[in-house]
Amino acid sequence: MQPETLTIQGELREIERACSFAARFCHARGISPVHARTLVLILEELITNTVKHGKLAAGSPITVTLQRSPAGIEIGYRDHGVPFDPNHDVPAPDFSLTLSRRPTGGLGWHLIKFYCSRLDYRRDGPTNLLALCVPLDRDGAAPR
Repeated sequence: MQPETLTIQGELREIERACSFAARFCHARGISPVHARTLVLILEELITNTVKHGKLAAGSPITVTLQRSPAGIEIGYRDHGVPFDPNHDVPAPDFSLTLSRRPTGGLGWHLIKFYCSRLDYRRDGPTNLLALCVPLDRDGAAPR
């Protein structure tokens, strides 16, 4: 199947559009609701992090490409934020702290990494490029 692409403005209000795009993509391909929710969570985190921390110029685009492959749901993500490699620039959370002492936030990238079998990053000029994969078993159900 061909990949599907959505370009949104780098604004939090666009999360809803991206999540609807992901849900329609999964539904059209018979991907389980569990994986659809996982994909939505990943996109919410990616877009939130880009908008809140990427220092985007006003109206800067974010592009999401989705494709089903034998490996699972392939996600391509492009933004024009500051350079940020989640494989090296994400501090490990301190789970030894109690919940009340732990800083708010900071777990999004760890959730993304938990759900993805692959997370590749590269910088191309002014663009951050991420390639992620959410694994599926042959029926689109969660791997056991």
